[in-house]
Amino acid sequence: GDSPTGRARAMSTLSAQVGKLRHEQQQAQAVAKDKVRPVSLLLSPLEAAEVDAASLLEEAQAGLAELQRLDPGLAPYQDSLLHASSVSLERELQTPEENAKLDRVIDACLLRLSPHFELRATHRVLEYFVRQYRIYRHNVSAVVDCCLVFHDTKVFVRMVQLLHLDGTIWRFLGEVKQNGLKLSRAGLVDRVGKDLALVKFMGDMVAQAVSSCDGKPTARMDPAAWQARFSWYA
Repeated sequence: GDSPTGRARAMSTLSAQVGKLRHEQQQAQAVAKDKVRPVSLLLSPLEAAEVDAASLLEEAQAGLAELQRLDPGLAPYQDSLLHASSVSLERELQTPEENAKLDRVIDACLLRLSPHFELRATHRVLEYFVRQYRIYRHNVSAVVDCCLVFHDTKVFVRMVQLLHLDGTIWRFLGEVKQNGLKLSRAGLVDRVGKDLALVKFMGDMVAQAVSSCDGKPTARMDPAAWQARFSWYA
């Protein structure tokens, strides 16, 4: 007959499979809910339900065209993340490898958008990313990186209210999400001082900002664009 070890191993495998299926089912239910009641940075739930992804894409393309005048390095994203074919992309139908590749492109774009986070043109781009790529679920740290410098603004609070914070180092932003209160610099500094993972993240933010001002002239960011970010770190 089967040994106790073999039975235990089989039960463990079965349990893992059931857990995976449950997770996939929960993901599918969440996506279906998002499609019925689209998540939005700029619109009310009723307004968001009336606007399709193609309309948001047009707005995002116009917004990015404006931003390219401030940073020509954003131009490639018109032909990738904002390509006409992107409206039919379904993240759930992609392989993990395809989604990982997509996330790298999204994260890089969010980093370049960071100095311009307060601009309406940026909000139009982010609105499409929220709808089509569900960055509030899949790119939480990159979104926080993009907007953390602007932690005392209403649009930062609104963005945080969209984010899925559970299981991330940003769970402490739950109060901002729940109460709609701006995050004070003192409160942020206090929290960072108690969490090594946040200290590391802040260090990575600085490194990314510095490296984005280096490299090929066509891809390099204007250091002046990062002035607010560098002075915020000081």
